[in-house]
Amino acid sequence: MAVSNKFLKRLYEISIEFMRESVCYVKKFLSSDAHNYAFYFVILILLNVFSSTYNFRQDITSEGVYSLSQASKHSVSNLTEPLSVRVFFSDDLPAPYSNVRLYLQDLLQEYKSASDRNFSFEFVDMGSNEGKNIAQAYGIQPAQIQQRTGDEFKATSAYMGMVFIHGDLIDKMPQVVRMKGLEYSITTLINKMRSKVDILARDEMVTVTLYASDALKGFNINGLAELDSAMKEIVDSISKENSGKIEYSVVKDIDDATIESLISSHGVSPLAWESTRMRDGSYVPAGRGVLAVTMEYGEKSKAINLPVASSPFGMIITGVEDLDARIRGSIDSLISNNITIGYVASGSTKDARSAESDAGSFLQLLSDMYEIQMIDLNDGSVPTTVTTLIINGPIQPFSKKELYAVDNFIMRGGNVLFFVDMFHEIRPEGQNAAMQQPIFMPLETNVPSLLQSYGLTVNQDYVLDKNSFVMQQPGMDPVNLYFAPNLFEQNLDSESVVTRYLKHMLLLKTSSIEIDDSVHAANDIKSKILVSSSPESWLISGRIDLSPYNVEIPPVEQLQSYPLAVLLEGKFPSHFSNGKPDIEGELSSSITVEKHLSEAIAESKIAVISTSEITSGNLQDINNNDPRQRFVYNNALFLHNLVDYMNGLDDVPQMRSKGIESNLKEVSETSKNVFKIVNIMALPLLSIIIALLVLRLRITRRKKIERRFSGEAK
Repeated sequence: MAVSNKFLKRLYEISIEFMRESVCYVKKFLSSDAHNYAFYFVILILLNVFSSTYNFRQDITSEGVYSLSQASKHSVSNLTEPLSVRVFFSDDLPAPYSNVRLYLQDLLQEYKSASDRNFSFEFVDMGSNEGKNIAQAYGIQPAQIQQRTGDEFKATSAYMGMVFIHGDLIDKMPQVVRMKGLEYSITTLINKMRSKVDILARDEMVTVTLYASDALKGFNINGLAELDSAMKEIVDSISKENSGKIEYSVVKDIDDATIESLISSHGVSPLAWESTRMRDGSYVPAGRGVLAVTMEYGEKSKAINLPVASSPFGMIITGVEDLDARIRGSIDSLISNNITIGYVASGSTKDARSAESDAGSFLQLLSDMYEIQMIDLNDGSVPTTVTTLIINGPIQPFSKKELYAVDNFIMRGGNVLFFVDMFHEIRPEGQNAAMQQPIFMPLETNVPSLLQSYGLTVNQDYVLDKNSFVMQQPGMDPVNLYFAPNLFEQNLDSESVVTRYLKHMLLLKTSSIEIDDSVHAANDIKSKILVSSSPESWLISGRIDLSPYNVEIPPVEQLQSYPLAVLLEGKFPSHFSNGKPDIEGELSSSITVEKHLSEAIAESKIAVISTSEITSGNLQDINNNDPRQRFVYNNALFLHNLVDYMNGLDDVPQMRSKGIESNLKEVSETSKNVFKIVNIMALPLLSIIIALLVLRLRITRRKKIERRFSGEAK
């Protein structure tokens, strides 16, 4: 139906009239006194709506403690399936746990803001029985904490855990009791769950097998009969958390051929015994057996040995109390996409199985992000799956074959981390051993000669430092251990991501490192001193005596700083630039032909630390909370950061180094009291000052008006 021009004209006139009336109404409203209150009310509503929808926070801390690192943002933004977090955290907890809750809530909000709608979280009400039942259903148990009430302390139970749900996978952090390293733990767990979702989407199953020889029944071992059912319960629980992709079986009829196969393929340690007459009169003939758990996924496998020991209550199986956690950790390692790094097990390097005196805790430290593969250089090469090789404190000379394997690995673009000792400490034995000084024998491992080809020389000496660890014993004067340099920010490279966020390290028995700038300039190699001693250091060589009572400090003019840890990057000249060496035992008729590399075909990274003591358990522990031993935590950060950097994970060190407690600067009690008073009094005083200023302005304005209307003002 056609519309007449008369109708359109009338519609236009009505529209113009409505607009005019609207403008008049707005002008009238704005000219009235009521518009101020209405206007402010509308603004407040809009601000509340905006703030509830959008969050803005500015982190002004130097290390970005209260904001997500790029690694975390990348991790959570790449989630392809929803990941939800249920937080079980009790209310009204005392400090510092209340601060942990607030920090955790802000951190999870940051994850949510950085995600693409695939990350969510909720705080479960732990004041209700329903919340506690849900927590216990997920395996979150309350922890005992000390709470001060009046003049006394009492223990109370508190929930402080989290559960992560990603698809059919469930993982948890049973106790979140500190802010230090919390973001790193959350991001690492998210990455692990993401990779597990991708891997478990395949049809392949993880197989868990209990090998328990029937021959062991004759020893009446406590718990052996129930081990099968306990294992089945553990595996069923883990399988439910891993999309049902784990299957369990038990093997009891085990012959010698099976035992040998388990030894060679899984590294299982067999049990052996002589003929034995038991207390009940039964007779057990001599034999061999196996009591172990194996886990397999594709070509990867893990094994857990269950040793048997004697006790006042008879024979018992050791290691059962933490079997659940050990199996979970092994399965996580099997189905992860972690980077593979190699640990050289030849050349008498530090034992990877011992935690305190050797490298067991070091490798445990790295296991959260890396797959550790033991490497025997006598095989002549390093597997192509290995990105970084660790050579830790060798004490025996490397053969030409072993040196060539390392050099060839570097020429092909592999990264190598060297922990080099220049002396072997021999401790006296016998009744008077404690009264005698150890003997330090020079080590000849061929590793220093290899490093010289790359432009580094580790000298046959020890670095002593006046700024050293002070040993304090009751009833005795403090003693400086000059062979244990105390390293602070000024001794650490502030530009490298490896050391930028560290505050305090402690090394033991370090040697000085010389950098050959001519080699580096000729090959365009970049060198960086990561750690150095203080300017009040000196060297001792020849006959080594580290007793602090026998040390003579040189004159000031003879003291200087020495490099203790150096990082090199670039294409390195080969140690075997003149050709491949004649290697004993290599067959001339070998059908494998390997092209010799006289120069690098890809860039590599080489890091050299002039001591292996830092990898021992007493000098690095990521879980150490003792404020008097913060260097232990920082040493662990240094090691992990260094391995991360070697593998190209440059953004991870900042995330891991967000240790709020370890990075706070020490201040005096006077400063603490001043800050406390300012925090308490500043806001009230500011409010009073503003109120007085406003009152003063009103009084002045009132007097001015009075003068004007009284005729005093002209």
